Amino acid sequence: MSAKITIAAARCSAADAARLNWHAGALALAKLLPVSRLAPIAVDTITACAQRTEPVAAACSAGADSLAVLLLVWAHFPSLRNRLTVAHFNHATRDECADDAAFTRTVADALGANFAHGEMPVSAIAAARAGALGEEGLRRHRLSFFHATCASIGVRLLVQGHHADDAVESVLLRLARGSGTEGLAAPRPVQTFRTRPLVFVRPLMTLQKEDISSALRKAGILWREDASNASDAYERNRLRQAVTPLWKKVSGAQRLRSGLARSQKLLNEDAAALDALADSLWGKIAERSPLASQGIFDWTPAQNAPAALHRRLFRRTLSLTEPTMAGANAAPRLATTVTDDISLALANGCSGHWNLACNGTAVFDGASLSLFFPTPVPKRIFNGSGILPVGGTLFWVGGTLTCSVLPLTTALFEAVCAGRFSPTKEVFLALREDVVPPVLSVRFWRDGDAYRPLGAAGRRKLSDLFREKKVPVEERHRLPVVLQGDFVVWAPMLPPAEGQRLVQPHGSALRLTWTPAVSIPIH
Repeated sequence: MSAKITIAAARCSAADAARLNWHAGALALAKLLPVSRLAPIAVDTITACAQRTEPVAAACSAGADSLAVLLLVWAHFPSLRNRLTVAHFNHATRDECADDAAFTRTVADALGANFAHGEMPVSAIAAARAGALGEEGLRRHRLSFFHATCASIGVRLLVQGHHADDAVESVLLRLARGSGTEGLAAPRPVQTFRTRPLVFVRPLMTLQKEDISSALRKAGILWREDASNASDAYERNRLRQAVTPLWKKVSGAQRLRSGLARSQKLLNEDAAALDALADSLWGKIAERSPLASQGIFDWTPAQNAPAALHRRLFRRTLSLTEPTMAGANAAPRLATTVTDDISLALANGCSGHWNLACNGTAVFDGASLSLFFPTPVPKRIFNGSGILPVGGTLFWVGGTLTCSVLPLTTALFEAVCAGRFSPTKEVFLALREDVVPPVLSVRFWRDGDAYRPLGAAGRRKLSDLFREKKVPVEERHRLPVVLQGDFVVWAPMLPPAEGQRLVQPHGSALRLTWTPAVSIPIH
C-alpha cells in the first residue's frame, strides 16, 4: 500500500479498492489508533460481545470515519472476523451512491466479512434526490434498515463511525430543536434503545475527524468522499462549515472538546437517574392498569412526581398503544409542545384533552390517562401477560425480552456448558422437536412461583432465589417470568430450568435474551 494519498485517490473506485491489501492496511491503522485511544466503554462493550461468541455488524458508508471503525474492529478484535457483517445503506441522493456500495462490498469481501446492502425505497428516491426528505428523513430510512438487518441475522451490536466533532455539531443541532437531557448527550459511545434490543457502539468518540483521516492517510488506506458533505443544503453541513470552526476559535478547540465531553457525561448521568426513577413508577403503573392493552392507565402512582418523570412515563404509554406510523419518513408522532403540555398537566394533576398523531386522543381525568386511536390495535404486548413470539421481541416494564431459535453447533454447546453466558441476561434452552414452534408465555412473578433451577437437587421458590441473588424487591416485580405451559423455564437474574438443559451438541436451541432498559453508564 502507498502511504501517500491524493485527493483524487480518496475518491477511488471499487476497482481501485480491489487492488489494495486491506488486511495490511487494517493492521497498520490499528497501530496508529490503538484501543487505548478509543472510547473505553465502547471497547469494553465490543470485547464483551466477542467473548459471548455473538455476531457483530459495522455500519459503513465507504467514507473515512465508518471505514476506519470497520477496519479497527477487524484488526483489534480478531475473534470477530468470521462473524462480522458490513451494513451499507444506499440513500440514492446522488449518482455515485451505487459506486459507494460497490466499494464497500469490495472491502467487506477482502476482509472476509458478510455484506448487507439496503436501498432507499423506489417511492422515496425522487424525494431523496430533491432533498425533500431532509437529514432526518434519510436518517430514519437508514436506521430502519440497520434495525431490520441486525434483527434478521441475530446481531445485537452495531458499530458506527461517529467521532468527537460529530458531538459538537449534534449539540448545536439539538439545542435548536429544544432537546432534553438525552438528546443533548448524544451521540453516546454506547447507545441502548428502550424498545429495541440493538445497541449502537461508537469507539471513535474520543477522536477528532482529523485524527481519523490522518491515520488513514498514514496507513495508506483509500476511502470514498461524499460530495454532498460540502453542500450547504443540509443544516449539519452549514454548522460544520460556518459555526463550529468559529466556536472552536472563540472557546479553544481543546477546551471545547473536554468541556463538551464532561457536559455529555453529566447529562447522561442525569438521564440515567431519571430513567431509573421512571422505571420504578412505571412498574407500579403497570401493576395497577389491567386495561393497559386498551390504552387506559392508572396514573395515581405518579402523583407528586415532577414533570420530567411524567414526560418519560407518557412516552412509554405511547410506545405501547400508538399504531405504527406508515413509512420511515413519516412526520414525528407528537409535537414537542403537545408533549410538554401533557407532561405539565399530568404533573399538576390537571385534567385535559389533547389531540395526538394518527388522529389519536389523550384524556386525563386527574387519576387515569386514556389514549384512543381510530384503530386501537397495540403494536406491542403490554407488561401484564402474553405469548412470547419466537423470532420476536417482547417490550416489558424494565427492558426487552427476545426469543429466537438457532442451530446448536458444537462450539455453541461447549460455550454454554462452560458458562460463558450469564444466565442473568441470556440463556439457551433445549428445544423439543415435537413442539415446533415452542409456545412460551410471559407474565409477572407471583408469590408461590417455583421451579427446579439448573443444577439444583429440587424445586426452589423464585422469591428465595431472588433473595439469594440480592435482587431488589422493586426489581423482582418488574422482571418477566417465562413459562412453557404451567412450568417456569426462566426469569432474568436466575438460572434456567433443569428440565430445559442442553444435553447434546446438535439440533436446535431456544435463545432467550433479556436487555435491561436502564442506560449503560458512560465512563
